[in-house]
Amino acid sequence: MDALPSAEEVLDWARNQDPWTAGAIFCTINVLGLSVLPVPIGAFMAVVFGVLYGQVLGMVLYIFTSWLGAWITFGVVR
Repeated sequence: MDALPSAEEVLDWARNQDPWTAGAIFCTINVLGLSVLPVPIGAFMAVVFGVLYGQVLGMVLYIFTSWLGAWITFGVVR
């Protein structure tokens, strides 16, 4: 079993979900997986956000959740 699902599997799963549910799950994974826990899946998540929500909204969501995770991590460390 691979550590990460393929992009096709993730997109199939997300398209079968409610858009708000899929967005909330991806945002949570991005905040916790990239900022709070140092898991190197940044490029994968940026592509997933871009494919699911389009280039502009996907990048805005990705940047916002990355910023939020960094802010949470900074608050925990301080």
